[in-house]
Amino acid sequence: MDDTESVAALLDELAAAWNAGDADAYGDCFTEDATYIVYNGMLLSGPREIAEAHRHLFAGPLQGSSLGGVEAAAPAIRLVAPGVAHVMVTGGVRLAGQEAPDPARDSRITYLAVRRGQAWRFAALEHPPHGGGSGGGPRRGVTPGGPGRGRRAGPPVRFRRRLRPSCARGRARCCRACWGCGRRPGRSGEPAGRRR
Repeated sequence: MDDTESVAALLDELAAAWNAGDADAYGDCFTEDATYIVYNGMLLSGPREIAEAHRHLFAGPLQGSSLGGVEAAAPAIRLVAPGVAHVMVTGGVRLAGQEAPDPARDSRITYLAVRRGQAWRFAALEHPPHGGGSGGGPRRGVTPGGPGRGRRAGPPVRFRRRLRPSCARGRARCCRACWGCGRRPGRSGEPAGRRR
């Protein structure tokens, strides 16, 4: 089996775990240091956190669901380096009782697959917001805030040009919207408490 076929087999393993509602098998498809960006921008890290988040989904709102779009659309698998593959899949989730996935909930999911020894595993997954497969991406500035919880890390990169000379935490310079020092952007620069 060549590398492309091995990555396709890993996708099939992932889809089979989802379709069976097996969160542990789903998490086993990822490396120990995997990052998983959920459609709402939350970041999950590692197979245990990925499995735990999906355990709740498979027992709740996604119980009996299947990855219908993955089966229907052929994945785009591109080997970018020895032992590294970029994978793009377009599709959606078919909820229990639905004949086909709702096209309005289709999205384009990207994976980074890596070969560890003889086995392939996913090191990263990004699932942008739903919207006809038009892409999108995670909310900017979202980092892990504990198992299954995302928290805002600060302003998007495009605002980091606006700097003030000092920060309440003693940094030489910080962004105007620094949540680390608890100051809101504005001219007064008075403390306003943390924003969450």
